[in-house]
Amino acid sequence: MGALITAERLRELFTYDPDTGVFSRRVQVGPYPVGEVQAKVNSKGYYRIAVDGRSYLMHRLAWLYVHGAFPPSLLDHRDGVKTNNRIANLRSCTYMENVQNVSGKARGKSGFKGVFKATHGNRYEARIGVNYKNISLGYFKTPEAAHQAYLDAKKKHHTFAPEFTR
Repeated sequence: MGALITAERLRELFTYDPDTGVFSRRVQVGPYPVGEVQAKVNSKGYYRIAVDGRSYLMHRLAWLYVHGAFPPSLLDHRDGVKTNNRIANLRSCTYMENVQNVSGKARGKSGFKGVFKATHGNRYEARIGVNYKNISLGYFKTPEAAHQAYLDAKKKHHTFAPEFTR
């Protein structure tokens, strides 16, 4: 593989609409006509696009197109939608900030994120991850009460996450 694409080369080959997050070809390359992009969703749910024989995550190309350089670290999709590559939806972040905005799936049998059935008794434990550590928020009679404790802790500890993901 060659060197990373530059902003100049990207702008030569594509247009990017920051309001929609959509890339379109300026020039025909192989079977791909002007105006089209052959983006594919990878196994993690992000759009990827091939440029000059190399594959790139589309949100990183959006940042490069607008800012003239690749992001200094990770990029976060503010709304949690991995295919929403509008520039207003993207922000540079650290790993710890990025994981605060992960919606995740409910784990275990509780049906709620951050809530786990206790190994003994009819109780539910609420847990949250903070600075690479799992913190127990206590045990509750219902999964709903445990989930509320998780949401309250998320508001306090996960300040990078938007309100709708808390």
